[in-house]
Amino acid sequence: MTTPKLLYTIEQPHGMGELYFLWQKGESHSLLATTGTDATVAVHDRSGQLLERMKLQGLCGGMEWDQDGDYLAIITPNSNTVLLWECHANKRINIETGLREPPSCIAWAYGEPLLAVGTQKGNLALYNHHTTKRIPIIGKHTKKITCAAWNKDSILVLASEDKSLSINNSDGDTLRMISLRDAPNDLQFSEMKTDERVAGENTISLVVGKRTLYLYNLLNPENPIELAFQQRYGSIVSYKWYGDGYILIGFSAGFIIAISTHIKEVGEELFQVKNHKDNLTDVAVCNGMAASCGDGQLKLIAIWNNGEVSGSVMPAGGAERCAWSSDGRLLATAGRAYLNVYVTALPPLHAAYGTRVITLTSLTEATVYQCIAVGDEPEPVNKSEPTPLATYTLPTEPSVIALGGSHVCCASGTLAWFYPLTGGAAARRQYPAPIEMITLAGDYAAALFQGRVMLHAQGHVEYFGVEEWRSCARYRHACGLRRLHCDIGGTRAALLDERRRLAVYCPAADHIAAVTRNAATDVRGIIWDICLSDRNVFIIYTDEAIETYYYAANSINGSHVDLVDSHNTGGLADADTEKRLANQRRHIEKLLLLRRFSEACDVAMVWALEDASHIEDLSIL
Repeated sequence: MTTPKLLYTIEQPHGMGELYFLWQKGESHSLLATTGTDATVAVHDRSGQLLERMKLQGLCGGMEWDQDGDYLAIITPNSNTVLLWECHANKRINIETGLREPPSCIAWAYGEPLLAVGTQKGNLALYNHHTTKRIPIIGKHTKKITCAAWNKDSILVLASEDKSLSINNSDGDTLRMISLRDAPNDLQFSEMKTDERVAGENTISLVVGKRTLYLYNLLNPENPIELAFQQRYGSIVSYKWYGDGYILIGFSAGFIIAISTHIKEVGEELFQVKNHKDNLTDVAVCNGMAASCGDGQLKLIAIWNNGEVSGSVMPAGGAERCAWSSDGRLLATAGRAYLNVYVTALPPLHAAYGTRVITLTSLTEATVYQCIAVGDEPEPVNKSEPTPLATYTLPTEPSVIALGGSHVCCASGTLAWFYPLTGGAAARRQYPAPIEMITLAGDYAAALFQGRVMLHAQGHVEYFGVEEWRSCARYRHACGLRRLHCDIGGTRAALLDERRRLAVYCPAADHIAAVTRNAATDVRGIIWDICLSDRNVFIIYTDEAIETYYYAANSINGSHVDLVDSHNTGGLADADTEKRLANQRRHIEKLLLLRRFSEACDVAMVWALEDASHIEDLSIL
């Protein structure tokens, strides 16, 4: 069991009492809006810094980000206006709904900034922020509208205390009214599993009377499904859709169950666990992981592993509500007057140089590890665990990191920071455009931005001498190149082109050797061996396998690349093996061959190699 890593804690952002929060939607997904008992809404950035605080006319009655994360709509029960905050311009706008009574719920449509506002008297207002057009609709429901939801086809569903559900189009016209047996809440749209796959959010789900889950399929309106559960579970606290039509449900007695919505197995429990002894207050789902709050604890659940608890923590102030950021990397939880944000997943940023590797250990923290022991050790050293050498606190969440012989670099946007491995202050450098990639050598750094790179889309590879400050070698490939992976000395480069073909290029001999692969899987990366005795060995890794290859730079058949079938080296000591003798005659590694042919008792070959030992030019040899 692991403990999620705490990123930051905000103590009493809105005084004592209940605390509510909402993550920003859209691609930026970095802002967190909070509210509480002080009648304000605060917006924090990804590191917890306060960006904006807005004073309201009363307690916040609801807030909602639009689908792109550009606008935050806020309502209060003391005003009939909607406060709209534009995050990019840091601008506040008061929107008149055209109705006299205060709003009770809000919901943004997909694809356009169209806001639906339900009121405490059952009326509806539609506001388009692009056109500033308002459509007030009187008498949509007879009592307070408690919740609203849009699907991606611009269908608006409203639930009301009058125990009814209305389905409407984007103009507010009623398409269908549905009567319920009790008061509804927690209205959501998703896709129900059917034998015939139909794309789109076709299912309305809601909790009726806090005891049953109501499923209404728009494609089968005459046969709604209402699911009841065991009394010992308690009332339904929260539920979330996940995967291919599954629902995770949290109950007040501490139980969590997962059900399927496929018509042949609808309501069937996939698993049932009791993760909290006394009570459960919230559940959240993201990317195969779930979180639950209860008994003051936050627990992480592996939903694809029958609900097994994979992590647990007791946050400061307890845990009553939880939610993941839209990218699934941050998990926020709120208790009494405390907001805690945890890191549950990190961006896949890493780099290597020699026997060292750097990787993110938090959103704004990077650690350099020594992966193998250096030098002769008097006693056996456990090399399975890398040794952390240094940890760097970064000024911002990086998009690129790099490691060199003497520096660490992190970059975000157009800015890059270079940290000496020996310690000291970072050097800051600004580039003309956002940095896409950066590579460090012993004393130099090369940055890629706006396509300005030595590896061009036309398929050119160019070796540039930094000391001489001129081009040393150039190779022109038959098609465009996607990646280039050099060995530690930069004397060999593995190329991956647009046709997913691999080759090894040697600039000294200006020769290219094709790599023949049996599998057609996509290559994720290539790593060269840094050991001098095995510098011709490299691996290709995919999602499923690691393939080891040997680059024979010099042989009687020319340069070529062989797939290594086995790492068993037992045959090297057998001088009578025909395979070993053939390999000795093929590769012209002079010092190695002298020793091996001596072991094989091949006197003539030993004499010939000794006579040629003074020749260093490969072409003459």
